[in-house]
Amino acid sequence: DKGVYFVSLHRHPKSGSVQFTNLSVPYVDVLENLSETPLSENEIKTILNKYAPEEFVATAFEKFMHQALDTKLIFVD
Repeated sequence: DKGVYFVSLHRHPKSGSVQFTNLSVPYVDVLENLSETPLSENEIKTILNKYAPEEFVATAFEKFMHQALDTKLIFVD
């Protein structure tokens, strides 16, 4: 489909394999903010809340964090 899409490409830190992650605009916003400073769970949810009603934010947060941590798009020291 024709449109504007966001994708992240990064290497898995241990295996070196290239990871492709499709991203929606709210997740791009989260990643842009994370690239500047560490964010708490509440700060990430505040960003997501700009794009979705409160009742969807917890689910969106869990989905994003699970995928991002699994693929090592983001990781915790």
